[in-house]
Amino acid sequence: MLTSRATIGAIGINRTPACTNQGFITCMPNSTYPMTYLYHWLKLSKPCFQLLAGGATFAELTKGTFKRIEILTPPQPVVDQFNRVELPIFKAIENYQAANQKLVATRDLLLPRLISGKLSVEKLDIQFPPGMMEEYENPPESPLHKKGGSGGSEAED
Repeated sequence: MLTSRATIGAIGINRTPACTNQGFITCMPNSTYPMTYLYHWLKLSKPCFQLLAGGATFAELTKGTFKRIEILTPPQPVVDQFNRVELPIFKAIENYQAANQKLVATRDLLLPRLISGKLSVEKLDIQFPPGMMEEYENPPESPLHKKGGSGGSEAED
């Protein structure tokens, strides 16, 4: 999907069935233009899309204008090789995004319980990596908690 109004050229890869409105141009991958190639072509073509956009109230790249843009089309073996190299990278990104969503959900469940005291960590045997242990034992001095002062600037005599 490519945004075609106001913010021209933002790209989204949709992995589930969806409907779009007039603010998007939907580009469907196929054997000639696999998703990896199409994504990079759209991303690299954003400045061109912005130049072709018109409109008095907000910028718009019409579907008619978009359909007239020629897509650089290398020989099919080159596209196939590009896709073989890129596809594992795209899948890894997708996996990392899914893992990150799970981590965010876990954090959002645990943090309120930790802050409220409903979940205690006092009896856990937490093993810090060496670099983190130094920070735990010798925390950096905060400007708000300086020794011998309120943390504000003091005038010198």
